[in-house]
Amino acid sequence: MPVDWTVALAGIGQAQRDAHLLGMLYADGVRVGLEDAIWMDRHKHQLATNLDLVKRVREMAEMTEREMMPR
Repeated sequence: MPVDWTVALAGIGQAQRDAHLLGMLYADGVRVGLEDAIWMDRHKHQLATNLDLVKRVREMAEMTEREMMPR
């Protein structure tokens, strides 16, 4: 890929968490939102909210020592 491209990953449904982790490790970032996944877990026990999804991405960013985008 050209060096000036920006690569971000997003996953749909149960692939969202895995895609986010890969994006944190190997891409420039991730895209997160309720429109891509309405459940927090693979077993569909906990409905997601945008706030919960962003919190999970923030925790992943901290674990992988990635900076969050400033507001």
